[in-house]
Amino acid sequence: MPESRKEPESHTETGIYPAFAEEWETMASVLYRAFYEDEDLRRLKRFSKEEFPQFFQIACQFFMESGKFAAWIYKEKSLPLGAILSIPSNWSAPLPYLFSFFLKLWKRIGWRALSSTFTILKSAWLSRPRKPCLRIIFLGVLPEARGKRLGQELLKACERASTFSRLQLEVEKENLSAISLYRKMGFREEREFCIGKVPFLVMVKDLS
Repeated sequence: MPESRKEPESHTETGIYPAFAEEWETMASVLYRAFYEDEDLRRLKRFSKEEFPQFFQIACQFFMESGKFAAWIYKEKSLPLGAILSIPSNWSAPLPYLFSFFLKLWKRIGWRALSSTFTILKSAWLSRPRKPCLRIIFLGVLPEARGKRLGQELLKACERASTFSRLQLEVEKENLSAISLYRKMGFREEREFCIGKVPFLVMVKDLS
């Protein structure tokens, strides 16, 4: 997995580059813009449109400053167009990290931080991996860059770097275009779970 360093490189060529802890804000910006129109996801997490970018900022900082993550950003010259963030299945957050995450949510959205945190923890528990794997937390491509196979390229980067023999991700059952992409990339449905009334699929890919 990529290791943190003091100064992220300045990339001017088109391609996929590993993201480092210091680049969590760039990662959050790409993911927020990629998921901006996903009203189901916002409702599920209990966020307004104004609060949605704050969620990604807190989440990306939370995972990427922990040190145990693998992430990549697709850039066209210096412009980020897509991103993927993953963590090992044995990843666990120290209590101070969990408290910090909740406190930041509390400061941003008040009492709804309780229900949002509960939803996030419930989702993590219901989708917990059955086997050791590299778990994909976020994968997003900006609307204007879709149709260019960037999602596939980001998944391939994750696959190439994995030290595990399995990848796992979760996707809304209604998101047929994403499910179609994952199937093309060799993922299969392992099981289904629900958060509220929203069904999700756990999809896995065994690496040879």
